[in-house]
Amino acid sequence: MKKFLALLILILCIACGVYLFSLYNLLDSYFNKEDNPHLSLEIDATFDKTEKGEGLYSVYINDNLRESFDNFFDAVKYAEEKKRAIIKENKEGHIIWSNYPDFSVIIGNTESEFANFSAALQFASSNKGSIIIYKKTDTIIWEDQGEKPGGVFIEAPMIKQLPELARGCEVTSLAMLLNYNGITADKMELAEKIHKNPNEYSIKNGIKYSGNPHRGFVGDIYNFRNHGLGVYNEPIFELLSEYTDKGLNYTGCDFSDLYYSLNNSQPIWVIINTSYSYLPESSFETWLTEDGEIKITYKEHSVLVTGYDENYIYFNDPYGLKKSAPKRDFIEAWVQMGSQAIGMIIE
Repeated sequence: MKKFLALLILILCIACGVYLFSLYNLLDSYFNKEDNPHLSLEIDATFDKTEKGEGLYSVYINDNLRESFDNFFDAVKYAEEKKRAIIKENKEGHIIWSNYPDFSVIIGNTESEFANFSAALQFASSNKGSIIIYKKTDTIIWEDQGEKPGGVFIEAPMIKQLPELARGCEVTSLAMLLNYNGITADKMELAEKIHKNPNEYSIKNGIKYSGNPHRGFVGDIYNFRNHGLGVYNEPIFELLSEYTDKGLNYTGCDFSDLYYSLNNSQPIWVIINTSYSYLPESSFETWLTEDGEIKITYKEHSVLVTGYDENYIYFNDPYGLKKSAPKRDFIEAWVQMGSQAIGMIIE
């Protein structure tokens, strides 16, 4: 009987010790929660910096961290299949993509919500009398205005890509767009930050292999002695979003959809070619990339559109000149290169 009582007392003492130890840890975590980043993440639903996940980009669904990715393209591909998704760039903690309904299309007394500007624009441009509202600021950011009589001429800063950036036309044109909007951005800083596609150029059994410029900058941005091409709208828009949440990706729209921004003194970044006119098939070649075959041309170029009139499109060319090209030729070349265009919200 004495042995039984001693054993019972021992068990009770152990149980009390475990309880007191758990209570101590609970109180300690409560009073020192600011020192525990994982606990802070669970308590704070805002999108502060997090140590959870190892990728460069984190995808949140309904404010909960779900997946991390090293590539923005992969993060978007995952997130766009979800509802109420946000992509955060982990290094600085910026939200750079969202399918929350930030845009409204107003047609008379009806309102339709859209998660991204491209979808809103596609819907609005096919319905006469539409306007697009940016819900965060409750301002009109697009309506079908058409061309202004006499045209439009915008004085935007000229920044030259050479001699430092042999293939830096895209980031240099982006620097002009940002600087025009009062956002200090150096072309060399942008060149360093732009996402690079790691796939190197090679030829095997007559097949040309390289990276996809929709995923990141392909090749050497600094030196013509090394192979390279350039970059398309997605990585440029990703980079723009690190500096401002006022970016608008017009890619896939009609050129006439750009007139509202131009009419309101807002220039447009575009992908074009170095001849500013439609290219023959012989100017293109086929690459096999991580996403399958794509057609590219080494004449690919980027400029900042600064105006138009009845006959011409005007632009700042990062080669260092303010230029113009016949309107029909310029638009045909722009469409041939994928109708890629990026602008900023008019304030």
